[in-house]
Amino acid sequence: MKGPHQALTNLKEELSSFMKYLTFSFSLIENLDHYYTKLSADNRKKLLITLFPEKLIYDKENSGFFMTRKGHDKNINIRIKEDTDSVIPSASSVAVLNLLRLSRFTDSKEYISIAEKTMRSVLARINQSPDQAAQLLVSMIFSLAKPVEIMIAGEKNNENTSLMLQKVYDRYIQGRIVILVNNGDTRQKLAGLLPFISSVKRVSKKTTAYICTNRTCNTPVTDPEAIDRLLN
Repeated sequence: MKGPHQALTNLKEELSSFMKYLTFSFSLIENLDHYYTKLSADNRKKLLITLFPEKLIYDKENSGFFMTRKGHDKNINIRIKEDTDSVIPSASSVAVLNLLRLSRFTDSKEYISIAEKTMRSVLARINQSPDQAAQLLVSMIFSLAKPVEIMIAGEKNNENTSLMLQKVYDRYIQGRIVILVNNGDTRQKLAGLLPFISSVKRVSKKTTAYICTNRTCNTPVTDPEAIDRLLN
């Protein structure tokens, strides 16, 4: 069975319009932390790279995102750049939320910078007609939420690991990411994307949870019930 990152790669190659790609990416990113915990470290990195097609449609001069890539049709020189969310959100609105969410997994300043420039470029539109930028307003609210990182250091099939992950998935926390660090090799590779993961280790050989806010972590806990107290 092909993984989502392979499906995305094929989709990107086939489409002249990126809206299907962006919306598919959005759906996957919404569930990325759950899927992310099941991937090898190498495949995690490949997935994150595949999820960022925005460079192909980003307007470097004026910010925002085009609906199509350059040269998608040799007979048409015009590229449309919507700034209104209607039944179908604009490419800019979907891309901004994708970038903001991916930045939590990669600590990428570039992703954040592009997202912020795009939001600033349509402020006049939002102030004038906020009802025409519903999806972009969602992105703005997301950008204001404090980043919450939940790291679980433990083996994938361990009972305590499953209990801790279930505790986390049972509650909605806007802007949170969840990453399973199941061994030293995984920790080393993930630290290349998020340096603070280098300190995420099991305590007394037990599955250990690190609840962090904007890269600052509470004292690690080994009791699944303690996760509820920390998340409250």
